[in-house]
Amino acid sequence: MFIKNQLNCFLSCIIITFCCLFLSSDTIFAQECEEVRVPQAMFQEGYIQVVGLSANGQSRYDAFTAAKVVAQKELLEVLEGVTITGNTTIQKGNNQSQVIRASTSGFLRGAIKVGQKYYPDEGYGEVCLRLYIRGRGSAYEILLPKFKDEGIIKTSVQKYKPQLFKPGKDGLIIDLRGKNFRPALINQIVTNRGKLIYDPSNIAPSVLAERGCGGYSNDIRKAVVILKEWGVKEPIIIKAEGVKNKTNALISSQDAETVLVENNKNNFLAQAKVVFVLQSGF
Repeated sequence: MFIKNQLNCFLSCIIITFCCLFLSSDTIFAQECEEVRVPQAMFQEGYIQVVGLSANGQSRYDAFTAAKVVAQKELLEVLEGVTITGNTTIQKGNNQSQVIRASTSGFLRGAIKVGQKYYPDEGYGEVCLRLYIRGRGSAYEILLPKFKDEGIIKTSVQKYKPQLFKPGKDGLIIDLRGKNFRPALINQIVTNRGKLIYDPSNIAPSVLAERGCGGYSNDIRKAVVILKEWGVKEPIIIKAEGVKNKTNALISSQDAETVLVENNKNNFLAQAKVVFVLQSGF
C-alpha cells in the first residue's frame, strides 16, 4: 500500500510538472522571441532576431518547416539592411561581390533557433531565429573581413597624431543625442578637420569579434554601466559636434587630443572600451 501511494505521488508530480511546463511555454516563447530588427536595438543587444509565421492548416512538422523558411527570408532582409560604414550596406556588398554573397548565405545558415510554437486549432506555427552581430561566428568575425578583402570598404582618412601627453582616463563615451548617427559594423570617430581617431583597425581582432566597435546606448548613465562592466573606472565623456557619412562621429580637435593622450596610457581604444550614446528610438 505504501509503495502504491508513493508511486501515485510520483506520477502526480510528473503530470503537474508537465502541465506547468506546457502552460508556461507561451510565456517563455513571448519573452525569448521578441523581434530585434531596429538598428539601435540590434547593436545594443548584439544580434538580429525575427519570428517566421507559417500559413494555416498544416501539420506540426510542416508548419515549423514553413515558418523557418519565412524566418530565414526575414533575417536576410534585415541583415542586408545592416550598415557596414557610411552608405555601404551588406546588400551593396552582396551585389558587388560573389565572395561576399556566398559568405552572407553561409552566415545565414548559422542562425540559431531560439524557440518555436505550434497552434493546433488553426494549424500554424511560429519559429524564432537569431543571428549574432558580435561574438564568435558573428558578422564582425565572418562578414566584415570579407568586405575588407574584397576592397569594398577602405580607410582613406589620415590618422590624427596627438601633440600632448597627460595620463588619465580609461574609456570613452561619445554623446550623439540629437545627431543623425547610424550604428554600423564600422563606426568611426573623426575630428572636424577630417583626421581619423578611432575605427576597427584600432581594435584587437579577438576584441572586435566579441565586442564590435563598442557599445550602444540611449542614456549616459547606462553607457557608464556598460563601461564599468568592461573594467572602466573613469571614462571620458565627449559631446559630438556632428556626423559625417551617417556612421562617423565628429569631435573637435581639442577633444581628439584628450582621447589620444589618455589612450596612450591605457590603450582603451584597442579594447573597444567605447560607447556611442544615440538618440532614443533611432
